[in-house]
Amino acid sequence: MARSRHPQQVPGGAVPRGAARCRPRVVGDGGDEPAAAFAERFTRTYSELERRIAGEPSVVGITYGDRLPGMGIVIRSAEVEATPGASPVPVGTAWIAAVGPRYFETFDVPLVAGRDFHDGDRASSARTVLVNENFARVHLGGVNPVGKRLRFTSARPSEANAAISGTEPWLEIVGMVRDIGMQPTDRGEAPFIFRAATLATARPVVMGIRITGDPAALSQRVRAIALDVDQALRLGDVRSLEDLAWEQDVPATVAASTVVGIVTLGLFLSAAGIFALMSVSVARRTREIGLRAALGATPTRILAEIFRRAIVLIGSGVAVGNAVVLFFVYLSEEATVAMVDDLLLKTSALMLTVGLLACVEPAIRALRIQPTDALKEG
Repeated sequence: MARSRHPQQVPGGAVPRGAARCRPRVVGDGGDEPAAAFAERFTRTYSELERRIAGEPSVVGITYGDRLPGMGIVIRSAEVEATPGASPVPVGTAWIAAVGPRYFETFDVPLVAGRDFHDGDRASSARTVLVNENFARVHLGGVNPVGKRLRFTSARPSEANAAISGTEPWLEIVGMVRDIGMQPTDRGEAPFIFRAATLATARPVVMGIRITGDPAALSQRVRAIALDVDQALRLGDVRSLEDLAWEQDVPATVAASTVVGIVTLGLFLSAAGIFALMSVSVARRTREIGLRAALGATPTRILAEIFRRAIVLIGSGVAVGNAVVLFFVYLSEEATVAMVDDLLLKTSALMLTVGLLACVEPAIRALRIQPTDALKEG
């Protein structure tokens, strides 16, 4: 049978443990079926499919959305009104998801404050959203976000080439949910904004099923139910978390480990180079150190002068290198400045420590040499 001209496609992604995902697709006879008629047929077929699957003994929850936890992301910028009448707080990176009924219940994500979406929030005129805990922590200083307003300030992904109007309506935050824990960033769980969706507004539609027992056994049962509901209904990509984790996380882990290995090797070679340079630099000043000791300089004063020069030399190099890195970081919109700043601070401390340690052994060795012997060298 030919595919309808209004296909409902669902991309790949990961879901929480104990859950499965499937891609419902209705096919037709290839005729000129109006979009409204197809939408009605799809809604009717999907609702029956969901009802039948929910009746299976191993199913503890079922929902849908335009993406499930762990799937590909949609990011927009926004602004939130932390205090009525005050200037809005800019939200440079907000992760967006449109969720269907029982979404948070299905994935065992409790409400922390406020309320969940109800049927009225799914009307086209509704202006309500939910956020997660990390949104409140990152953009509101951890205060309760319920009752505050936000609005998007960037074009939708499908309107990437359109002008940014900045005039989208204000949305009220009616609830806050716990972080799901499936999409971590360097600052914890991603800051999410959730919109209420229906089968007609979610693009695409992704079904999520939370189960107990063997996902493989359920996948066969789900396919059989789909054929029984409608011979024109096809389910593709019925998958479990374990399969998705193996496919997505393992390559990502290998790639990340490779990058970490290369960076670690570079850091080690840099530290070894600094150690060797400072060690040789101090060793070549043995005659100078002996002369100063002969003229009455105390060991403490000599060591202080050696370390002062080392700090100036290493510090100036580290400062110049960090300035160059930060220049390019602040020019990049995608760079995470806080993470880079923290990394540079740790790297700078490591290089400075290695350089100072390199001065210790040759300096102590030089101080042990008799002044008369040191004056004979060179």
